[in-house]
Amino acid sequence: MLYGTAMTIGAFVYLNGGWAVAAMLVIWLSTLGLYVLMLLVGVGLNVLGVPGRLRNVIGEWRS
Repeated sequence: MLYGTAMTIGAFVYLNGGWAVAAMLVIWLSTLGLYVLMLLVGVGLNVLGVPGRLRNVIGEWRS
């Protein structure tokens, strides 16, 4: 976390405008943001699988 914070502050000190924002996004994705992104992908895929599992449970219950 400290690394990401230091790099973000550095990006805003040494870069201007859109370059600072782009650098901040890259830094965020390379530190904590990558973990959060993968967590969101995993949760999203799990949520997409719920209707299929529910259909299977209902199908087994009817049999």
